[in-house]
Amino acid sequence: MARTTLVAAIGMAGILLVGTPAPSWSDPVLDSPDNGPSTSAQLVGQFLEAHPDTALYEWAGRISRVYGAAFSHGASAVDSAEQFRLNHVAMFGVDPAQLVPRGPFPDGHHLQPIMYEPATGQYKFTGVYYSQVKDGIAVFRSRLTLLVRNEPGFPLVLASADLRDLGDFEVPAQGARPVKVEPAVQEAVVSAVGPDAQFSEPQLVIWAGVDEMIVQPRLAMQFVATSGSIVQPQTYQQWLYLVDAETAEVLYREDQILNVDVAGNVSGLATQGIGADICDPEALEPMPYARVNIGATVAFADANGDFIIPNGGAGAVTVQSRVEGLWFNVNNIAGADTVLSQNVIPPGPANFVHNAANSSEFIRAEVNGYVEANVARDFVLTYNPAYPVINNQMDMDVNVNINDNCNAFYSIVEQSINFFTSGGGCPNTANSTVVHHEYGHHLVQVAGSGQGAYGEGMGDLIGVLITDQPILAIGFQNNCNAGLRTADNNLQYPCGGGIHFCGQLLSGCVWSTRNELLASNPSTYLEILSNLTVNSILLHNGSSITPSITIDFLTLDDDDGDIFNGTPHYTEINAGFSAHNMDAPELALLSFSFPQGLPEVITPAGGTTVPVVVEALTALPEPNTGVLHVDVGAGFVAIPMTEVVPNLYDAIFPAAECGTQVAFYFSAETTTGQEVVTPNGAPANSFAVLSATGLQVVLEDDFEGDTGWVVGAPGDDATTGIWNRMDPEGTAAQPENDHTPNPGSICWVTDGFAGGGLGTFDVDNGQTTLTSPVIDLLGATNAEISYWRWYSNDTGASPNADVFVVDISNNNGSTWTNVETVGPAGPETSGGWIFHQFNVADFVAPTAQVRVRFIASDEGSGSLVEAAVDDFTVIEVLCEPPPTADLNGDGCADSKDLTILLGAWCSAVNDPNPPSPPCENCTQANLD
Repeated sequence: MARTTLVAAIGMAGILLVGTPAPSWSDPVLDSPDNGPSTSAQLVGQFLEAHPDTALYEWAGRISRVYGAAFSHGASAVDSAEQFRLNHVAMFGVDPAQLVPRGPFPDGHHLQPIMYEPATGQYKFTGVYYSQVKDGIAVFRSRLTLLVRNEPGFPLVLASADLRDLGDFEVPAQGARPVKVEPAVQEAVVSAVGPDAQFSEPQLVIWAGVDEMIVQPRLAMQFVATSGSIVQPQTYQQWLYLVDAETAEVLYREDQILNVDVAGNVSGLATQGIGADICDPEALEPMPYARVNIGATVAFADANGDFIIPNGGAGAVTVQSRVEGLWFNVNNIAGADTVLSQNVIPPGPANFVHNAANSSEFIRAEVNGYVEANVARDFVLTYNPAYPVINNQMDMDVNVNINDNCNAFYSIVEQSINFFTSGGGCPNTANSTVVHHEYGHHLVQVAGSGQGAYGEGMGDLIGVLITDQPILAIGFQNNCNAGLRTADNNLQYPCGGGIHFCGQLLSGCVWSTRNELLASNPSTYLEILSNLTVNSILLHNGSSITPSITIDFLTLDDDDGDIFNGTPHYTEINAGFSAHNMDAPELALLSFSFPQGLPEVITPAGGTTVPVVVEALTALPEPNTGVLHVDVGAGFVAIPMTEVVPNLYDAIFPAAECGTQVAFYFSAETTTGQEVVTPNGAPANSFAVLSATGLQVVLEDDFEGDTGWVVGAPGDDATTGIWNRMDPEGTAAQPENDHTPNPGSICWVTDGFAGGGLGTFDVDNGQTTLTSPVIDLLGATNAEISYWRWYSNDTGASPNADVFVVDISNNNGSTWTNVETVGPAGPETSGGWIFHQFNVADFVAPTAQVRVRFIASDEGSGSLVEAAVDDFTVIEVLCEPPPTADLNGDGCADSKDLTILLGAWCSAVNDPNPPSPPCENCTQANLD
């Protein structure tokens, strides 16, 4: 199918949404409230022009994924991610300063290894995570995840975004006052949750909606209200609330108890096979990592249940074993936890068999809950040993034998998994895939994703992938021939229904992919699919299931940083997800290459020729279908390219007014008649070239040497942060490196000394000026000046209060004209190398005394101001017609003109009396 943007409005049980529906697709999806409808769209266009093999996935009116070929590089994963944040994140409608390096994980770490490769012991990717904040207050559940390949150049291949355009929203004064749940709010919550409701400590957040919601941002208080008891699930409630910090209006509430919530049967954890304990017999299973003790001395078993416990003597001792271990603590809600004791003479052995009699569902549930929780944990860590939280989380509660029936649930606040006793037509729910499912909710939660339909689907998938069976919870309704849900389904995107029903859309996609992989990779299909599924959780945001998940799977599977040329298992993933209307992005059918590169300029009179090679990728090119599409100012015109040999073309540009930018793109057809374009997304995205007879470099300065720039000017009074030509010292405000690609390390930067650190030598107490040497542009009617600049003023006590000024003079500095003023606020005040170019004649008449100056200042209340300049270039755009070959002026360049040329070549060659000295620069050859 063609690449399209799809929207799903998925109902979520237990969630109250306060907002407006997602827009129709006739709405401008990239409008920015404060910049007008074109700003973000322009930034998107600029980004796609610079990265023609990259694409965007939009959902609910916002960019959800940037994917395709790599679109940022750097010296490290962080550097690559930072380059994208600083230079491109504004196209999401978000100021780069609003993104701080903090992950959605409980400990906030922002660098997460992804896709563990057991053969090498390394990780394929690093996830770099950012949270959105404004004035130090987090935007509820907004985040940016950047997936960087761990290879030289650290290519950034995926941006997974759930960011909110805050427009002109400002945090009101309420944000500085103590945060508390007002009595009126407590009363409203009590009426909904229960009279014994307890409130967590409230936190201030910015509420700007979740998933597809579009709401006006507000300052809100976030807290959890809990009532009842976890051992009495009929009364137990837990709700997340967001209320307006000023009006106390309830903006959003979400159930924090994630139940199975449907009648069915679940397999037991200690039971053989995948059915409930009523379906299959029990047998001895190791209890991995189990806890044993002699008095206060504690040891833990290994993965096989084997342990060695230290002991200081040879006398008889009592060894105890409970149904708990290093990672999980099983609590028997129906009675006392099982404790086995043995008196042994060292060295033993002391062998324990829990549930040896197998006569009580309560004891069996303890063992089943423990064993299967460890199975689920070990499964996840096989595919990502650094998975957040669970890689070192100890004593997670597994509550079994809760006095209720036909259900199980995961508690977000307690991070516990909970299972019920038999009754009501259901067996004990502490069994195989039910435990896996609830633990799957835990994986989703600690990865920072929302739950909803996605959490239900991923919970099912953990059980499906562990058992390699599509049916979840066999025996749930005391019927050992049936289960609760199945991944072997034909559910289609978008899904309209409850979250448990729609969760099967995700499991269906993965199961269909499993069947494709089974046919193509029969010995490794489950390993491939499990690795992709587990690590995809770390890329997801929100609670919905959309085709963005297909993109995530492909990006994780990819091996060369470009999913458009296919991935190792593209065919299988596309077939599996497409079976559920979650199609993968279409592959590039053909590749275009340019053996001599794309031109820097084209001749105004026309005739500039560019060789173009069209080759097969996933389809065959049809000869003689290559077309150059050119816009010289009146819209794109199709010009067939000249075929030199099949699928090797000469693209010949038409005439274009000198000094203008010409947009162009290329197309060709496959043997099946499909048109393919480059750059990706053309004609909305296109290449650009300058029409000129040539470019003359007047000045090219990378500042690696001293070329006469001057520091200081009348009015300068800064006490620190004076302009200095040096290798910059990386801080949150100053770049780590200059802009010049290797080799090169020096630029002009507002610093005085190395080693100071953030805030030590930033600009303080006034301004500092850097002025160029004199530039002779006399007669240069079309001169362009360009430079890369860095400016940061958005940190410190008074952020976004100062400006960075660039001026030009044509009289050696006697008077100045402003070229640009950066700041005091906006996306270019948060650092990052920004390119700027201007035509000198647009500001001053070119003379022999042109100079440019850069002024950085910190006036008034102190803030952290840093600026830098690098790669300053002056180019004259030439529009003179080249010398003509029509020497006799008859309008033709022919043999008559050649005769004139040869006659004047060098008469001194055959002159018997040559002048002295002879014509030194002539060709010394006999022309007769």
